[in-house]
Amino acid sequence: MSSKLSIKDKIFLVVSFFYILYTIFPLFADISGVPVYLPAILVFIVVSLVYPKVYNYKMIYWFFLYICLISIYVLLGKPVHINGLAQSLSPWNRLIIESAWILPNITIMNVLFYKNDSRLFKIIGYGSIALLLFS
Repeated sequence: MSSKLSIKDKIFLVVSFFYILYTIFPLFADISGVPVYLPAILVFIVVSLVYPKVYNYKMIYWFFLYICLISIYVLLGKPVHINGLAQSLSPWNRLIIESAWILPNITIMNVLFYKNDSRLFKIIGYGSIALLLFS
């Protein structure tokens, strides 16, 4: 294993910290004017392009099963309650918001599992703590 981070790892870290910054420090989203959902989409798309094999873990399959089950409830007209989301939103919007909050986190975690590189774990961990203290 080389001591330097690869270009892919650096791209992953930049995109991950961009998302973490928006998640931990909501004022940043207000200042920049970029909607909160864009970093989530960016994480998913960029990581999918850089690490396409990262979705071979069971965690992502359980996530898609969870989304499928909620979708079935929505299709059947059953009430769908997701903590923290207003009931005035349509069930499909609640499902999309739920997916948008979970998928980027699973994506970041899958890359860490896929790479199994302690340096990436430390960088993400220490960087997240630094951003949390900064906020």
